[in-house]
Amino acid sequence: FQQLLFAEVGVTHSSFLTPHSTISYEVVDLKSGEVVASQNPELCATPASVTKIITTATALELLGGDFQFSTYIETNGTIENGILNGDLIIRGGADPTLGSIHLGDRAFLDYFVKVIKHKGINHIKGDVIIDPTCLDRCAASVKWIWEDMGFHYGAAAFGLSAYDNTSIITMNSGEFGTKPIVTSVWPETPNLAIYNEVKTLRIPNDSVWAFCPPYGLALYLQGGMPANRNNYVVRTSIPNPPLVVAKSLHKMLNDWGVTVDGSYSVQTEYFPEERTLIYEYKSRKLSEIIRLTNFKSNNLYAEHIFRRLGNLIMPHEATSSASIQVVKDYWAKQGIDVSALFLYDGCGLAAQNAYSAHFLNQILAHMRKSPNWDDFYQSLPRAGREGTVGSFLYRTKLQDKARLKSGSLSGVQCYSGYIMYGDKEYAVTAMVNNFTCKRKD
Repeated sequence: FQQLLFAEVGVTHSSFLTPHSTISYEVVDLKSGEVVASQNPELCATPASVTKIITTATALELLGGDFQFSTYIETNGTIENGILNGDLIIRGGADPTLGSIHLGDRAFLDYFVKVIKHKGINHIKGDVIIDPTCLDRCAASVKWIWEDMGFHYGAAAFGLSAYDNTSIITMNSGEFGTKPIVTSVWPETPNLAIYNEVKTLRIPNDSVWAFCPPYGLALYLQGGMPANRNNYVVRTSIPNPPLVVAKSLHKMLNDWGVTVDGSYSVQTEYFPEERTLIYEYKSRKLSEIIRLTNFKSNNLYAEHIFRRLGNLIMPHEATSSASIQVVKDYWAKQGIDVSALFLYDGCGLAAQNAYSAHFLNQILAHMRKSPNWDDFYQSLPRAGREGTVGSFLYRTKLQDKARLKSGSLSGVQCYSGYIMYGDKEYAVTAMVNNFTCKRKD
């Protein structure tokens, strides 16, 4: 097996190791517990998106595959004769799928309005308020970098998120030397100024950069575009999804004949008050969400799952630190040494995340015996067939026999998961940092 793995997977000493490279790998026979191959298995390395294995495994163990995220339609007033005497409140539950193009209903606000009208409400005397205070206002990990946060893949996790927290900006460019123009932005973020500093350059492909932090009021588009491109799409992060939902719902209610006396706003901190539940809106099952998370390496889904874990010990304004504590406490109770687990997010964008191949393999071994095994195993894509490892191990003896999560950042390439080969079952993790060969090698 060792010869097969290193010949077919391509993890050889000469492939990756240079004087400045770091590698931690380990292959464990899950039936015997024997380590059949390893190098620096206890060495901490930057793991990138294989961090999602920790997040999704922990969530399945603590929440269960049937868990569903909830979003609540509430009021702090009363409903009499079609009039809501008070505010209409949408309370978020950190659901990453609201309006998601993947597992959500793009028209979820239409559904909300239908529910409100079905309850007999045709006039609201108060405001439309979005309450995202199940999570704190530090929506992005403090370890994330400026390069990532403006793009859709670096969108932050809010107590109420929507539309994958992704803004779709369409641009047209003219001749070389002219300035590309922004032709449309969806959805509209109130009070957001877009500064278009993109140039038309003699380049074959675009090199547009987006810069904007969570809650930012200015989005900077910089870099270059090739000439004569129409309807070119740039996907940026939405800096304030709760505010987008607040304004959209307020307008939609009035458009649909539910008049609102007040304005719209976002609650910025938790305070207890008596509320009446009008409707509870549920997401798809966690097992489905986790499968999408690992197949597509979806950072937004992973980060919301991770942050939702913090609510287990902090029901209101949960912090990233609370989520980290939940993760560490759970695996420590399973007998895994977490002293060398350096964790700063749930998706792997933080380059300061670090742990070893041995640590990850212990989680994989635990999940093999878990009641949640099937949900977890099925969430990992088959190498050479699907997901982010669709081309990895293609046309090798390990195609379809490995289910792996991949992870990559600049100078980082990692794989972790299971190989089922004949009657053998293996947990395998390989993490390589600071390699100098081509990534596909």
